[in-house]
Amino acid sequence: MKNLLLALLALALLSTPHRSHADTVQGYVINPGTGARVPNISVAFLLSQGGQLNEVLRKNTDGEGRFSFSGPFITGSLSVVLVAHYQDMPFPSSELRVGGQQEIILEVYDAGGSADQISISTNQLFLVLGENGMEVTQAAQMENRGSQAFAGRGQGHERQVAEFSLPDGAFNLQSFSGHLDQTTDTQAFDTQPLPPGNTQIAFSFQIDPAQLDGEYRHRVLYPTAALEAFVFPATLAPEPPFADLGEIPIQGKTYRRMRAENLSVGQELHIPVPTPRALGWILKWVALGMAGLAVVAGALVVTRHPTPAAVPAAPAKQDRNTLEAQRRAALQELAQLDDTYQSRQHDPQYRTQRARLFDQALALYRLLDVQDAPR
Repeated sequence: MKNLLLALLALALLSTPHRSHADTVQGYVINPGTGARVPNISVAFLLSQGGQLNEVLRKNTDGEGRFSFSGPFITGSLSVVLVAHYQDMPFPSSELRVGGQQEIILEVYDAGGSADQISISTNQLFLVLGENGMEVTQAAQMENRGSQAFAGRGQGHERQVAEFSLPDGAFNLQSFSGHLDQTTDTQAFDTQPLPPGNTQIAFSFQIDPAQLDGEYRHRVLYPTAALEAFVFPATLAPEPPFADLGEIPIQGKTYRRMRAENLSVGQELHIPVPTPRALGWILKWVALGMAGLAVVAGALVVTRHPTPAAVPAAPAKQDRNTLEAQRRAALQELAQLDDTYQSRQHDPQYRTQRARLFDQALALYRLLDVQDAPR
């Protein structure tokens, strides 16, 4: 049905004579580098529906670089995008509302320039953690300081222009501003040329929870004036080069906002993120389970080869229920400590406290084992 509606609309656009500007999308294509209008190149008419763009048809510009799309189906309720194709490069307009302007000017540029002229004025990262992993949305304001369009290498959907680094375990890559091609597990390229000035590129992906270890690593590929990260949940404070800008509510969620400036190519930034709750509990109890196994194994060894120095003497007033309660309390305190220091596991204070709690739990296991041993 969707394809049929598009076909009917295309037929109407092709066969209906021009009417007033309210139901006509018209304008011209110009090359600002030369100041001349561009004749005989194709302009594509795309409908914007539910966040998706669907090309309806194309027309060539006339001898004066003009184009026009008309028909009864073109009303003020339509959102459209026009794309001028020049030198095998697409130059899209922003999303337009039919009737919002009398004439549309599409700009195209000759290909040229180099990656050295590309930088990022603002790069925003939204890191949202859930029980099933992390969703990352990135919006980069790319800046081309040259006078020509930077086209990268390759052609069409094989073109590689703006490069982006992906973390290990990234999947479900989706582009919101063009076509993004993931060439390797940790590399992706946007295929649209970068004209002089600013171009925003936005995309998202997900990270498998097994790949998360308490931080998100961002590699700088272009000189970046500012990188802002918004992390949900807002639990961990950032470390330099990030400045902590506090908490900020966005669409019903509270994010921690952090900012780093004047970043150089090759830098790797580490953004602290809490481990997803489900994964955190799994890892924590697996660790405790392994500790328990080690304690049980140690207790068995002690039972077989008891030594006065290895087995603390149990005061007569401490019955089994009391020792069980103390053991559970030690394990709970150990779990809370792991939660508190999950992103700072090399902290000396953490290691000291954990060793003390582990020794305490081990001693209690041994005491319980001694009480259970045959007399």
